[in-house]
Formats: sequence, structure tokens, C-alpha cells
Amino acid sequence: MISNKRADIAIVLIVFLTLFLTITALFIFSTNSNNLKLSIADSSALNSVHAKKLQVNYYIQQMVDSSAKATQYKTDVKTAFIIELKNEIEKYQEADKSNADSLFLEFNQLKEQINENNINLTDESISINFNIALNDEVKIKNSKPMLISYSYVKTFVSNF
Repeated sequence: MISNKRADIAIVLIVFLTLFLTITALFIFSTNSNNLKLSIADSSALNSVHAKKLQVNYYIQQMVDSSAKATQYKTDVKTAFIIELKNEIEKYQEADKSNADSLFLEFNQLKEQINENNINLTDESISINFNIALNDEVKIKNSKPMLISYSYVKTFVSNF
């Protein structure tokens, strides 16, 4: 019988390469499993930002409505609306200082955007556009906190 040493070497190489590829794939999978956990946690982080957006929009709409009602019979409605809206923002900020989930920073960015060019006035309504940036930090088990930033533009309208 003739032995084929070349076939034996090829089979041994195939077995070792298969083992090497299997071990490498398992190692890569186990080291990247942490990234998989982080991406699953993203949805809860987005939910918290969305809830914050709804809360901010609600309070801003309340401020705009209150300011519009206070200024509807004034001669210079835009100027009076600006003054009233800034006063409303300050009231909300004062009340919000004791709150743990403070919206102080979100309200603070509004003051800089209030000007006559940003206000649209019609016979029936007044509206103002705001660029709002929300930031939230989400802590995930055994990893660094994730910072989530969300910016959007919204027009708040109040009828007289």
C-alpha cells in the first residue's frame, strides 16, 4: 500500500483552519455583544427624549396662549406679546427651579429667539417659531452614559 502524505497534510491544514476560523468568529461575536446591548437600550433613551419634547411643547403652548390673551387688545401687539412671553418664561423658570426634572435650560434657549421677526401676526392669531434643542443623558448598565441630542423647529399658534 502506498501512503499519501500530501493528502494527510492537507486534511490536517483544513482541520486547523476550520478550528481557527470558528474560534475567531466566536471571539468576535463575544467582544461585540456589548454593542448589541447598547443599541437595544437606545429605544428607551429615545422614549425619554420624546416625553421631554411633549412636555416642553405643552408648556411653551401654555406660555404662548397666556401671552396672546394678555396682549390681544393692545395697540402694539407684537411688542406687548414679546414682553408678556418673556415674563411667562421667567414665571415658569422660577417655578421650575425646585423641580428635579428641570426644564430650565430648555426655557432659557427660548428667550434668545424671541424677536419681532420671529412672530407672525394675523387678525385671528399670533404665532412664533422656535428652534428647540433637547439633551438627555441615559445611563446604561456597566457602560458610560449616552448623551442624546434632539433638535427641532416648531411653530406655536394661539388664536385671539
